[in-house]
This record gives sequence, structure tokens and C-alpha cells, in this order.
Amino acid sequence: MTATNGNIIALEAHGCVPPTGPEGAGDRIQGEVQQDVARRAASKAPGARAVVAMQTPNETVPVLVDELDDALATLLPPNAEATVSYVDQAQKKMFGRATWVVRLRILEGDHAGRLISWWLRALPHGAKRVARGSSICTSFAAATGLRPPRDLARRRPSYWLADSQYRVSTRQVVRDVHGVARAETASYSVVVAILARVAGVSPALRERTR
Repeated sequence: MTATNGNIIALEAHGCVPPTGPEGAGDRIQGEVQQDVARRAASKAPGARAVVAMQTPNETVPVLVDELDDALATLLPPNAEATVSYVDQAQKKMFGRATWVVRLRILEGDHAGRLISWWLRALPHGAKRVARGSSICTSFAAATGLRPPRDLARRRPSYWLADSQYRVSTRQVVRDVHGVARAETASYSVVVAILARVAGVSPALRERTR
């Protein structure tokens, strides 16, 4: 078994096969995020698992294989910034609303190689007007420096996020939907906003420069 993501440098078997990973973003996040986290916590039985060694500037940190590609297992320091690149997207119904769940790969620091999610409220298909203050519009503007196109409602986030690297701000999710504090092992971080594009050219930018 070979690991290729991020800075993975070793893989050790510890007596059993790790929990089955996702075949896509849609399989990773099903239904409400709160229910998904609860299922994951319940499914993690004690015992040995396959472990990877993640190389950081100061040390080699063991990381569970199933957690490496689990965006809901990534907990950064409060209000941390990170450099990320686009991985994939899936549209899901979250809290009763259609939402784009975008997964991004952290590229630097102690959490390099891990995934982190960004939730963007999806626009209704066929929408003729797009609110400038919507999360979709603000993310497009921050990623490209351009005004959102009129047909943004039919575009996927990969249109303005793929093939580039970004500096982003994050926040911790430390309470559940009822306001009850989570245990640290059930807490995770999500992306809040793009601070700057640091490398690459997205499809949206390539299209505008033709």
C-alpha cells in the first residue's frame, strides 16, 4: 500500500485495515454535517490502525490514514490561516439548504496534507440575479479579483478555485447545532474566506484572459 498525498513518507500496518475511505466528496459528507460527525465518532473503535508519518519542519507526526482525507478530522488553532489548494466539490443539502461542500488540501505547516472544508451556499439554478453579498459571489471575487459573471448560478466552485493556491482564514467548529460544546476530538476547522491567491491560474481567470 502506497501513500502519495502531501508529505506522507511512510505507511505502517498495525494489525488491521483502516476504515474504508470515501470514493468521492458525496460519500464523505452525507446529509447533515452534525449527523455525519456523530456517525464518525461512533464508528471509531479503539485498537491499532494503519498509520502514516507526516513530516513537519520540527518532527514526524503520526496521522491516522482515515483521518488524513477526512476534512472533519482537521482541527487548526483558533482563527488560523492556511495555504490550500482545491481538491473537489459536492453539492449537498445541509441544514435544509443546498450547499457546495468544497474540500481543500492544506499545503504547509504541521497540518500539511490534511483536508479542510469550505461551505458555500449554492445559488438556485437559473437564477437571473446574484446577490453581491452571497458567499458564492464573495468567494469568486476574492479568488479572481473579478466581478462575478451573470451566469455564476450555473457555475461550480471549481470554475474559480481549481488549479490555484490560496491563503485562507479559518474558524473552529466547537459547538453542535444545538449550541452544546463539542469534545475536542469531535471539533474541526472550516474555511471562512480567501485572503489572497498565491499561485496558479483558475479556469475563470484563463477564460477572461483569452
